[in-house]
Amino acid sequence: MEIRRINFIEREPFRLTYQTMAIAGGTLVILGLLLIGIQWGRGRYLEGKVALVTQEANQLKTEREQILKELETRVGTEEGGVRGTLVQIFNESLPWSLLFRELTDRLPTSVWLTNIKSYEKPELPMKCGLLLDGYTEEASAVGRLVKLLSESSFFEKVVLSSFQHETGEGGERYSFSVDLALSRISKGSAL
Repeated sequence: MEIRRINFIEREPFRLTYQTMAIAGGTLVILGLLLIGIQWGRGRYLEGKVALVTQEANQLKTEREQILKELETRVGTEEGGVRGTLVQIFNESLPWSLLFRELTDRLPTSVWLTNIKSYEKPELPMKCGLLLDGYTEEASAVGRLVKLLSESSFFEKVVLSSFQHETGEGGERYSFSVDLALSRISKGSAL
């Protein structure tokens, strides 16, 4: 008895026929047309988006022009129009750079500020208060700070709101919190 090997997967040599060339060519044509259709559809979609954004931008421009005209008519009767209003707003704003320079000049050398917060105080002329948090190694420096801030023309109603003695790795230190109100000053007088 003889054993024969049987191969169920016989390979036929590839033959290029007109039928395979027609199938490959048709597939490429269909794929190309599909890609062209997708690009055309995306182009139409994006044209619609651009038209919508352009329409909204034009609408916003007209609204902006209307608002500016209304503002000009409301404020136009006053001296200087819109420019005069803006100058008035800037003149009434707080001179923060001058305030911080004054605070720095009056701060004792042994006092370190860790936090400065501004908050609204409607009952005051400037409607603004400051809360200063900090620490020092000398308890007397806090008293000097409160006294120096009280003497300043920039600040009023200076109150020491908290004072604590702390002992840690770095030694003894005193943490404090000072609440003060900003007083109405003219920018030219502080220069």
